[in-house]
Amino acid sequence: MRPLYLSIKGFGPFIKVEIPEETFKIIHQEKFFLVTGEIGAGKTTLFDAIFFALFGEATFPNRSPTDLISHFLPKYPQIEPEVEFKFLFKGHLYKIIRKPPFGNRKTYSMNLWINDKFYSNKKEEISEKLKELFGLEGKYFKKIFILPQGEYRELLLSKSEERKILFEKLFDLEFLSKLETFFKERSKELKQTLTNLDEKLKTLLQIADLSSLEELNSILKTLTQEREILLQKQESLSAKIKSVEASLQSVEKAIELLKDYLQKEEERALLEKKLPEIETLKATTEKLKILRHFSYHYENLKKLWPELKEKSKQKKGLTKKLEELKLKINHLRKKYEDLKAKENEYKELSENILRKREILKSLRNRKNLLAELEELKIRHKRLELALQQLEKKEREILAERERLTALKELFREREDLIKRKLELEEKWKKIKSYEEKKREQQVLKEEIERLEEEKKALEKEYEKGERERWAFLLAETLKTGEPCPVCGSRVHQKKASPSLFTLSLETIKESLNNLEKVLEEKKKAYFSLSGEITLLKAEFSQNPNQILEELKSLAVKLETINQEEKLNQFPSVSSLEAEERRLREDQDKLIKDKQTLEAQIREVIEKKARLEGELTTLNTYSIEANLETLEKELLEMEAQLAQYENEKETLERELNLLEKDYSRLEGICNNLQEDLRFTTKDYRESLSHLSSLIKKGDFRDFRELKDYYSKLGQLETWEREIIEFE
Repeated sequence: MRPLYLSIKGFGPFIKVEIPEETFKIIHQEKFFLVTGEIGAGKTTLFDAIFFALFGEATFPNRSPTDLISHFLPKYPQIEPEVEFKFLFKGHLYKIIRKPPFGNRKTYSMNLWINDKFYSNKKEEISEKLKELFGLEGKYFKKIFILPQGEYRELLLSKSEERKILFEKLFDLEFLSKLETFFKERSKELKQTLTNLDEKLKTLLQIADLSSLEELNSILKTLTQEREILLQKQESLSAKIKSVEASLQSVEKAIELLKDYLQKEEERALLEKKLPEIETLKATTEKLKILRHFSYHYENLKKLWPELKEKSKQKKGLTKKLEELKLKINHLRKKYEDLKAKENEYKELSENILRKREILKSLRNRKNLLAELEELKIRHKRLELALQQLEKKEREILAERERLTALKELFREREDLIKRKLELEEKWKKIKSYEEKKREQQVLKEEIERLEEEKKALEKEYEKGERERWAFLLAETLKTGEPCPVCGSRVHQKKASPSLFTLSLETIKESLNNLEKVLEEKKKAYFSLSGEITLLKAEFSQNPNQILEELKSLAVKLETINQEEKLNQFPSVSSLEAEERRLREDQDKLIKDKQTLEAQIREVIEKKARLEGELTTLNTYSIEANLETLEKELLEMEAQLAQYENEKETLERELNLLEKDYSRLEGICNNLQEDLRFTTKDYRESLSHLSSLIKKGDFRDFRELKDYYSKLGQLETWEREIIEFE
């Protein structure tokens, strides 16, 4: 089996996937391939789909095909689970489509095509066909070709008989098993035959009252010799029998010849009796042969006679119809001529209608112009009123824009005051910060001075301790009788000892180091504060009292501006500017609308002037009552003219149709006359040929000729009968 195409819809992780023939070609060329992917990617589902398409089952035990339906399908209601699989097997193309039960469909659906021809949609027929193709049921096909995950151990531990069936199918060893079975059964049969023969031999020896086969052989030898003697006697007897049989055969042959002669004599006598009948038959066949040469003419007469009668009848009917049509055409022509005589009268009526129409058109035009002029006057007033309203609205918008401009100035003034106030408050904060830092600087300065005093005291104490330490070191080297390097005394009654130290040098040194660190940090803080103070002092040059006074003044001004009610309508300058933009847009729109209205007013004025000019040029045709009377007269005149034209048109159409019918029938009649002439000629020729037979004396009259013609079908039979007789 060679796969060609696989389509999976709504199975496992696949919503809709296809493996085209090109992919299967690559797999087929490579021979060996690997399907890889993460767990749950759908590797096994591919083989599940193929197995389901072929056998309608799942590869895993205890799992039905409905368990393979994708749980993503509720998101795709337009997709129905199905598998389509195409494969090539032994030179034939197979395509199978299977669908599991899904939704409202409670049963499996399947269809099989072979070589692009529909084969079946019945489960039993498809299963039987696939089993016939592969020679395997689904469970064996699965174990041989698609061994599912987890079933390797089951295959290896399966019973020997089951493995034997599988491996025979897999390696095509079934014929060996059959051959082994055949030889076993054949060996068993031969053994049974040998046993039966032994039993028969024993039975025969008992019947013959013999003890062994040797005794039987000696008897057979004696019998053979006797048989040979008898055979020699048989041969001599056979020779005698043959000579007797030869004599007997000659006698039998003579008897048969005699019988044949007697039979022939009887047949000859019968033929002599039949001779007059045959002679009569010969004369009849001669006439029939003559008639056969003229059978065409006879058939032609039979065929042409009813045709001549029918065509003659048709010709009479057509001639009658032509006469009737001619009368009708003449009558209509006379009527048309009478109607045409009134043409001048109706021509004058038509011209009169045209004149009256012109008058009616002018009256209607005048009426329409007056109505249109009245409408224009009303529209002009309406447009003037609308223009006045737009101008009023424009003035209101201008006033509002002026008010907003004043408010905008107030907003800007307030923003400037707030900005100045923030600047002054910032300066005031810096002044406060400057004073605080000055106080901190003074505290640091006093603390540094105190720490400097402490440092000096500790340094003095450390120097003293250092001297005592050197004295102790010197005292350690002094010996009695040796002079002191300081005083030169050789007597050292009171040497320096550790008990003379009141404080350890290490403790003093550590305290001094700690004090120096603290002092260094304080100095850094002091210098940092000095820098900050210098910077703060450089940032403001104004007197603090003046700043405070200005802040109070700004607060009063802001309070006054904030009490303005108009400002409370807008939360910010941006909202005020937005309102101003809206008003400006409304004003621009009003200007455009105003321009449009002014253009419409100009157009209305121009149209009014044009209509008034047209009205002055129109003739005044009486009053409205004359218009109605004229319309009635015009309708009556148009009805008369329409009646005349309809009648004329009807007559022309009828006359034209009748003339066409007459021409058509006349043509048919002429064609029929020509056909009748040719048919009559043909009929006469055939009649002449047949009459010549009667004139020659071959036949007495047409009745005899007709009678012989009815026998023409028996001519061949009679000819064969004459030949057989002769």
